[in-house]
Amino acid sequence: MKTMSASEEGQASGRSKASRNTRRSRPLRFGPACYHVLHLTVLTAAHEMNFFYDEGLHDENERESYEIVPHGLAPFSFEKLSLVQAMKDKEVHIATDVQPRTALYLSSQGEDLCVIAGWRNNRGRSLVARRELGTLQDLRGRRIGISDMGDNHHLLLCYWLDQAGVNPRSEVQWVTGIGPEMRLRPLLEGKIDAGLVTYRDHIAELQEAGLAILKDFSSAYPDGRPDRVIVSSNRVIDERREEVKAFLRAILRVYWFVRDVQNFRYLQNLEGRLRRQSPNPYEQIRPVHVSSPGWMERHQAYPIDGLATGLEQYANEMFALGEVERKVDLGKVLRQELAQEAFRELLERPEVRPDLERAREVVKRIGY
Repeated sequence: MKTMSASEEGQASGRSKASRNTRRSRPLRFGPACYHVLHLTVLTAAHEMNFFYDEGLHDENERESYEIVPHGLAPFSFEKLSLVQAMKDKEVHIATDVQPRTALYLSSQGEDLCVIAGWRNNRGRSLVARRELGTLQDLRGRRIGISDMGDNHHLLLCYWLDQAGVNPRSEVQWVTGIGPEMRLRPLLEGKIDAGLVTYRDHIAELQEAGLAILKDFSSAYPDGRPDRVIVSSNRVIDERREEVKAFLRAILRVYWFVRDVQNFRYLQNLEGRLRRQSPNPYEQIRPVHVSSPGWMERHQAYPIDGLATGLEQYANEMFALGEVERKVDLGKVLRQELAQEAFRELLERPEVRPDLERAREVVKRIGY
């Protein structure tokens, strides 16, 4: 075996150090896991409002040191299997709007993927059905409307059906292609027998049609259910800690920004622009979700402290369904300490305090 001289070892060490520095000096790259435009809206708003830059994602020459990778990192149906590989292929350091199941599953398979913050904590959803359907057991053989197999609403309902003794794989009919914003009409027309809706938004219509709440999930998830999260890797956290924290400070600021009704027209126009630019034909023709200031407050349930709530409860649901093996080490998967630090750092800055207080007022008024 050939041995190196001291000089050669020094040169090799220098090249290794230079290589590490080069990797660290490359832009921090992040983007949404899913192609849906609403997930890109939040990142684009943070970019256009200079939050990423102002929180420190720039180099010594005052140039941006980050890149947004748009339009979805992995096909939705295969996110659980392919997200880590997609992040490696595209050199993405942080992925947003990821299903928590993805982080849990890939970690159980030996991949380095961890949850570093919350993205959306859903709450207020109710399972609505005909009044004669009084229990979850009554859904045997019935049609339930969802967006897609394996989406968050599907996984939620699968767990609760399973707990009620109904096999979600064989004893109900899943009707796909019916998103939350489209679910009311099929319910009213009888094309589906049950579906998750925000009941209080449509009380009069649902009551008139003979529909009622079969299961209200707000009590089961008093702090919200972590339907989507932000993920990275333990390696990136260790190597690029301050950059990741700068990213999270910017994310916190945009979470407050998107629930401020003063920004309604900007966000409505931004979504319309991103829909026109989307490469997905379906996203191009979907109606703009940011339809009113009230919608902004109720339906953008981004956590104002940046934390995904109820992750342990969510993990136990995935274990019970057999979606994830129990061998996963939650200590390595649930890494939200940088989000907590980022929030504390912003609390010390008087110039951003008014934005936080406006977000807190919304939480106090509507409950989340």
